[in-house]
Amino acid sequence: MNDEESLEVRWHALDALPELDEGNLSRLTRALNSNGEAAFGFSGLSEVLGQASSASG
Repeated sequence: MNDEESLEVRWHALDALPELDEGNLSRLTRALNSNGEAAFGFSGLSEVLGQASSASG
């Protein structure tokens, strides 16, 4: 929160959250239920490498 991309920050109680999209709600839920382990997501090689991987595969 210490850069120019964070123009506005708001803090909310957990029982008074604003409407969240599915991705943000998922991350928040995972963080609250976490045992401290990292969570990773993988969208697939074509998403990571772009068109080159789908053309060669």
